[in-house]
Amino acid sequence: MLRSSLHGLPHQEAMDGLEQAFCQEHAGHHVNLRYHHKLLTTMRTAFQPMSYLWPISGELGVIAEGAAIPQSPQRNRQCFEAMRPVLAQLDRP
Repeated sequence: MLRSSLHGLPHQEAMDGLEQAFCQEHAGHHVNLRYHHKLLTTMRTAFQPMSYLWPISGELGVIAEGAAIPQSPQRNRQCFEAMRPVLAQLDRP
């Protein structure tokens, strides 16, 4: 999308932007964390009366794991580095 005619960024500039957005802590992470906590609280309240859910589902364990600023950029960096070779293939005319 960053390389589309709408934005027109060169490959390296698009990669740098993605890396900065996903792999470095910034104010957007903190805003996202507030929304994440609100969503998690709301969903737990809604799922509480559903006794037929597996515990991991009812407690929203997978979603709750994503609620940590210090770990997010680290995990994102690992994923980004793993994807880098695939993304490099997109740098073809």
